[in-house]
Amino acid sequence: PELRRRLEAQPDARVQAIIRTQGDPEQAASRAGQYGLTVRRQFTLVPGLAVTGPASALLNLADEPWVSSIEEDQEVHTMTKSQ
Repeated sequence: PELRRRLEAQPDARVQAIIRTQGDPEQAASRAGQYGLTVRRQFTLVPGLAVTGPASALLNLADEPWVSSIEEDQEVHTMTKSQ
C-alpha cells in the first residue's frame, strides 16, 4: 500500500523494482517490456524480475494475474557478526 501511494503520487518518476512472478520469468520479462519496463535481471530460484521504468508502468502491471508482488528495489546489506 505504501509503495502504491508513492507510485500514484509520482507516476512519471523512474523507479527500480522487484517483481515476483508466477510461472516462467522469461515470459514475464517479455510482458514487462510491453509495459515499458527495462528488465535488469531475471531470477529463477524465486521467480522474478528486477526492472527499471516509469511508476505508471508498475501501477498498470500490478493487476496482472502473473504478478505475485511488486516491491521497491533497495540496496541490501549483510549483517556482520559482532565480536
